[in-house]
Amino acid sequence: MRKFINIHTHNKQTEGVVSVINLGDNYNRCLDFNPCSIGIHPWFVTDTSFKGQLDELANYAAHETVFAIGECGLDKRCETEWLLQEKAFFEQIKLANRIDKPLLIHCVKAFGEVVQCLQKVNSKVPVIFHGFNRGITVARTLIEKGYYLSFGRSLIRDQHLESLKACPLTQLFLETDDAELEIETVYNKASVVLGMPVEALAVQLHENYARVKKTKFNI
Repeated sequence: MRKFINIHTHNKQTEGVVSVINLGDNYNRCLDFNPCSIGIHPWFVTDTSFKGQLDELANYAAHETVFAIGECGLDKRCETEWLLQEKAFFEQIKLANRIDKPLLIHCVKAFGEVVQCLQKVNSKVPVIFHGFNRGITVARTLIEKGYYLSFGRSLIRDQHLESLKACPLTQLFLETDDAELEIETVYNKASVVLGMPVEALAVQLHENYARVKKTKFNI
């Protein structure tokens, strides 16, 4: 059985799974996790901390273990001042484009604004919206722009299944995020919803991962 790709998790790496561990601080830990993503989350940035966070992020972003920049983005439900959120997001989009690495997006009630930021900077790198849990209208808008959607616990709750069905297999990822959930469970649920064997789904997500990472897949 081909290894599962877990494109975004905060939990420990699992044997037999390619787990992209997310690190929101102490970015030097990227030396210990392969693969990983590192970024400045909109929840955890302040005016006084931002410059130091960005400097540290830039210092480690190009390391070979770092798969993507993020999670980063915009969140209308958090207390961080909006202009600071945008500033942090813009800087991370620019960084990802300088080093040619994907962006892993955190977005809460701000999909239009996130897309505007990406377009304003003329971002050219792959964009993955993690933990996607919105309806088919938003899904189609993002899909049409070539972005990737990553689904997780919402599928287990039987939510937004139509959005999953609408997502082309070539723009799909699966994840566990911070849930106490096995990635196999997510794959099994997605395979039922999509009406395809788990192995075929795993093969497709391997191809997607290789394409986004821009390397031949040899795992």
